[in-house]
Amino acid sequence: MRGGLVLLTIAAAALFLGLRIALARHLPLFNDEAMYLYLVQEILEKGATPLISFTLGKPPLFTTWLWLFGRLNPDHLLLAGRAAAITAAAIAGLLAWRLGRKLAGDAGGVLALFLFSSNPYLVLHDSLALYESLSSVLELAMLSFLLGSGDPSRTR
Repeated sequence: MRGGLVLLTIAAAALFLGLRIALARHLPLFNDEAMYLYLVQEILEKGATPLISFTLGKPPLFTTWLWLFGRLNPDHLLLAGRAAAITAAAIAGLLAWRLGRKLAGDAGGVLALFLFSSNPYLVLHDSLALYESLSSVLELAMLSFLLGSGDPSRTR
């Protein structure tokens, strides 16, 4: 990768983190976040299973992800939950960069990262303790797998 593209990649990563951390620090608690954090609190304090999230119609995979971060900082679950979402979003950003690079070269990877970093919908949802950030990881991982496995219609 040439020097200019390296600088653009660093700028896109800084934009990514800067926007998400700034929002995560200043946004109020949202209802969906409160439900997820309540579930994590039940798991941490009462030993409930992550499957408890089914009682509120929430996916247990994300509740488990939040629980892992909640164990690191049980006194500040909102901060821990938002850190979990930003971490998942960073993984998704890396996947978007790799996918763009695979499909269109180094410049395509940088463009994909800039688009991912500045998408207003993603910036908002990645800054909150919500399922969408983990969903982005799973969707991009699936897309990367499908594109990397050749012709998906071919049977082995």
